[in-house]
Amino acid sequence: MARACAQRDEEAWRELLRRDGPFVQAVLRGAFRRAGVPSPAGEAEEALGEFTLALLDRDGALLKAYRPSSPLRIYLAVIARTVAFRCLRKRHPLLLEDSDTLPAPPASGEPLLEGGGPDADQVRRALETLA
Repeated sequence: MARACAQRDEEAWRELLRRDGPFVQAVLRGAFRRAGVPSPAGEAEEALGEFTLALLDRDGALLKAYRPSSPLRIYLAVIARTVAFRCLRKRHPLLLEDSDTLPAPPASGEPLLEGGGPDADQVRRALETLA
């Protein structure tokens, strides 16, 4: 499915958003809630668009980098948390000063995820922060 979405297959996108869209929104809401954003649902709604753009960026590089050795939902959660951090950094930088619940900020210009996808430690850390 990830590869079909990277190739901009409309049916694959509909299925991905139907199946995993609510999960991604929940991840985004949780990240904004933990950071203390006054309206986490509203921020999550806005960030969902940025999440989709991140998946399509660089001709779908993140989708093409997904490896089925880890569940697609976990991969999407890692991307969603990174998008949430970037949104917080742009729109609510003061909230980040006291927060230790979000991942370390990516370096400027650095891709959302390095290499061919998250390794087992990245996935484990992402799951721990979601719990």
